[in-house]
Amino acid sequence: MPEIEKVSIESIKKDKGFEMPEHFPYELPFGVVADETICEDVKNYGLLFWKHVLYVIGGKKTVAKNEIQYFKAVSNFSIEIMQHMEDEKRPMRLVKLHSIHRRKRIFECESHNFTVMGKFLNIVEEKGNYQFTGNAGDYSRLKAYLMDKMGDGRMIEVLGWQPEGFFAFNNAAVDSKVHHYSGFGGLEYNDENYYIRSANSIYANNHNKYKNQKKVLYVDSGIRFAEWNKQMNLVYKEPAMLMITFAVACLFSDHIFKIHGFFPMVFLYGEAGTGKTKMVEQIQTLFGTPQNAMPLTGANTDKAQVRKFAQFVNMLVFLEEFRNTADTKLTEMLKGLHGRNGYERGNIESDYGTDSVPISSGVVITGNDYPSNDPLLTRLIVAEMNQNEFKDEERANFSKMQDMELEGYSSIIQEIIIHREYFVAEYFKTYKDVKKEVAFKMDGLNLVDRNIENMSVLVTVYTVMFKKLAFSFSKKELFNALQEMMRKQSMKRDVGGEVSVFWEIFSQLMKDKLIPVIANEDYKIEGDWIFIRFSRVVNNYSQKHYLNYKKTGLTKNSLRDKLMNHNAFEANVKACRIGSSTSTAMQFDLNKIDTESRDNILIDWYKIMTDENPDKKRAFKKFLVQKGLMEDKF
Repeated sequence: MPEIEKVSIESIKKDKGFEMPEHFPYELPFGVVADETICEDVKNYGLLFWKHVLYVIGGKKTVAKNEIQYFKAVSNFSIEIMQHMEDEKRPMRLVKLHSIHRRKRIFECESHNFTVMGKFLNIVEEKGNYQFTGNAGDYSRLKAYLMDKMGDGRMIEVLGWQPEGFFAFNNAAVDSKVHHYSGFGGLEYNDENYYIRSANSIYANNHNKYKNQKKVLYVDSGIRFAEWNKQMNLVYKEPAMLMITFAVACLFSDHIFKIHGFFPMVFLYGEAGTGKTKMVEQIQTLFGTPQNAMPLTGANTDKAQVRKFAQFVNMLVFLEEFRNTADTKLTEMLKGLHGRNGYERGNIESDYGTDSVPISSGVVITGNDYPSNDPLLTRLIVAEMNQNEFKDEERANFSKMQDMELEGYSSIIQEIIIHREYFVAEYFKTYKDVKKEVAFKMDGLNLVDRNIENMSVLVTVYTVMFKKLAFSFSKKELFNALQEMMRKQSMKRDVGGEVSVFWEIFSQLMKDKLIPVIANEDYKIEGDWIFIRFSRVVNNYSQKHYLNYKKTGLTKNSLRDKLMNHNAFEANVKACRIGSSTSTAMQFDLNKIDTESRDNILIDWYKIMTDENPDKKRAFKKFLVQKGLMEDKF
């Protein structure tokens, strides 16, 4: 601790031009240069900071018959409460420590750490060589000083759109201008103070702290909305029109949800290699570095998935690997996202109270299975992505899009959000007219109101923002693309669920010993095609359906119709040779049935072939390796 030297009151050093008060019965520590701030602190609190040492009144002595108070050093650091951040449950303070050894720490802590001296000592000593040797009275002086001097502000823990009118990235806030943060994550905006917790430099090298938030970066590479959405459209065509419009909608999703009580969800359906994931990542690059997708299979719980949505406001969360075999809880969670229903968790401050984890971002889901749950399907806008072979020009366009992605283009967000006031003013009155138009043009497609509303939201977003943003596609092109998606969706709503059940039962019958379907008699597989003698299989399907579900399945004619209307159906082959006989068979594309049933069918078919021609077995094994269903051990 610095040694204190006493000097007489006559030798007090003064700041240039400063006049000491007439009555100032204090002896300042050696070397202290008095100024207005120091004198006020001494008179009001009985303390002062000088060169990062805290001095408090240590006692009294008499000098020339005058009673003088002198000071003692009680710390080797200065301290400042930069911001008090009020919160109903966890009020926080942003604290700055600066030691005599020139070590600085800026950190946040809960406000209760300042209530008593013991907690205060714990919190400062945890940060390093920060020593306080004062007594309880000295701490009371310091506490009064800190409380009176502390600033007010708001801590921003959830990045994205903020109600004060700016979009918070992890490295800057943007409205019509770019507002950079201080090194500790501080922002002064419209005379108010904000603290962006994840932007504090103390977390910069902590790779486990605020990992997702650190990806939300403002990057201005010079790429603008017009160039970006044109290239996206060249690469991904109709699905890009959907996703670009959806991304713009996400930036205003809080207002859209406030109006309707729901926000549309997008589902990208297709096999591997069709570009689903890459397109989502290139949309996510609008918000900085793409966030990792959240798999809908494996160890992630539904609650963990919901919490992902609470990390950001008016951004986009990516869920992948959807399967129709998802359990009921997961399906219900996905349905709830449309109405932004999170989950409730217990509140320890109340016997009966709960907190709701909010849903505050848009969601896009990808999968190899076309959703068969009807209530879920009505909440989705589904785009099919089936192309997995590309021409040289298409590859060149994709390569250019990847280059743009590497450069980054999150500054495009600024181009969009500066029109928020206009969007809010125009949205609802535009929506009313658009919904009438959509309902009229979609009449006859057997859509439910929710389908019409989802489509109307996106068409409205385009209609409003077309006047402000240089979209590379017209309203008519977007409408036609959405109309075709809805047409296919309507058809699959009618057939999807029961068809998925059929394939699930068929894969079970392949190994059922009591009511089997027999390879090379009832069906055969050639490459990606499966040929089925429907009349031989349907009775077994009916028996198995009853055993599984305790109710009868579809009638023969109804099932045939639904199978023929499904996108996996290819043709009725009049003279199809299966085994030693020739008859009519239904031909299906295995790649277009639900993934789990397809995988089971292919693997069981391989096992059946084990005792057959070795050459066929070897060829089919290579086929399974290509499909990723078997490890390559050749």
